[in-house]
Amino acid sequence: MTQFPKNKRMEKLQFFDIHTHKKSSKDFAIRRIRSLDICREAEEYNTFEKFSIGLHPWSIIPEKAEADLLRLDELSSQKNILAIGEFGFDKSIPLPMQIQEELFLSQLIIAHKHNLPMILHIVRAWEEFFKITKRISIHTPMIIHGFRGKPELASELIKRGFHLSFGPFFNPKSLALAYQKDKLLLESDNSNTNITNIYTRAAKTLSISIEDLATSISKQTIRIFPSILN
Repeated sequence: MTQFPKNKRMEKLQFFDIHTHKKSSKDFAIRRIRSLDICREAEEYNTFEKFSIGLHPWSIIPEKAEADLLRLDELSSQKNILAIGEFGFDKSIPLPMQIQEELFLSQLIIAHKHNLPMILHIVRAWEEFFKITKRISIHTPMIIHGFRGKPELASELIKRGFHLSFGPFFNPKSLALAYQKDKLLLESDNSNTNITNIYTRAAKTLSISIEDLATSISKQTIRIFPSILN
């Protein structure tokens, strides 16, 4: 049976929220990476929060994409930019896949240039994603954010070296696979669920202590985002 810590023990744990749209809190037990959409939120950049930055597929305006990429490249050299993203493929929107592929590759080049990991948004486009990542070299970690897929898809992604980040809703078997292979990360995304509650739910699903889960995720997070504690 999963054992959960008392409040005082809980306070000593470090929680990492690797993808959120919330502003950073003053709770030093929670380390957040705030996702900033360059297409519509560039002016919200500041030097005191930790960010991932990218061109979200939903916000892309083809006519201004070149300027957005230049701004992305410029900001990516800042010390508090920890990742490129979220970006990726989304077949639920009208933006042509050819444009999505071109901008995916452009952002991947920027990630490699600045030696930054990538946080990816993939919706109904796994075939396209696998096809393009099979024919390119990937030099920094890729994280599939908000993963809710079945264990068969999780297994294939893990086999190809990708990390999986889970939010408030997840497939328990996929979560277990990611944990077993040291590919598990957690996030709150745009939900109102506190990241500590997501940790608690994930630990209960895995039948492990929240301390063990926090230790495992801390190792993965610090390895991928070495400056997150700075």
